Amino acid sequence: MQIRTFKIPLGGGEVEEELNRFLRGHRVLKVDRAFCLEGSGYLAVCVEYMEGKNEGTTENKTTKRDPAKDLSEEERLRFETFRKIRRDLASERKIPAYMIFTDADLATLAQQSELTVENITEVTGIQKNRLVDYGAYFVTKILESDAESGESDARNYPF
Repeated sequence: MQIRTFKIPLGGGEVEEELNRFLRGHRVLKVDRAFCLEGSGYLAVCVEYMEGKNEGTTENKTTKRDPAKDLSEEERLRFETFRKIRRDLASERKIPAYMIFTDADLATLAQQSELTVENITEVTGIQKNRLVDYGAYFVTKILESDAESGESDARNYPF
């Protein structure tokens, strides 16, 4: 931990801009302020910080990656079907959709040529309890969806 102090005259100016640049460029732990009447008055600012970029700056924020970005057209269609099934289940259970399967989970499943219990449980992040809680509904809806579209290819979903 390090400390840096700033003495900002009541009119602000360059010191205020320097303080703002400093705060944006460091991992700030604590900021203390005190108004001082000495001279024409100023604001004393004491900043406790650690080296490294401030986690809240826009330069360091990671952009949300689209897990379906690299999917083929066929895989993307499966992914969108899986998302609709997940959305319906989430609505029925009144839980957030990501608690069932994340988009990354669904994208990984959409890449599988054959959907089986084994390859679902091999997806990092999908534990057995989520498969037990949501798998039957999910698979049933996939089979219904295939039957409605005339594909009725149950061998692709052997549960």
